Amino acid sequence: MAANEGHPFDPVVIDLTDPKDYALLVGALEEYAGEMEHRAELEDHRIQHNDLPESASEADHWRGQAARAQRIIDDIERQLEANGKARHDAAEGA
Repeated sequence: MAANEGHPFDPVVIDLTDPKDYALLVGALEEYAGEMEHRAELEDHRIQHNDLPESASEADHWRGQAARAQRIIDDIERQLEANGKARHDAAEGA
């Protein structure tokens, strides 16, 4: 437990052996990221239209959420590639 000190959740493994599960998860994350980018753009327009200071904008927050979703997608892709390579290497070594 000490290794995860300060983190409210433990790492989890998600079974993505079914391509439909993978498509659903990544598609949902991509949709979320797109929505967050859209909110950021709307926020930029709101700030500009109302001549408000940048400090009143939440656009950075929305872009941060989009970036977070993209990092999760990238991590999924990295792990799937590593698992595939490990399986391939194990099959060649057997």
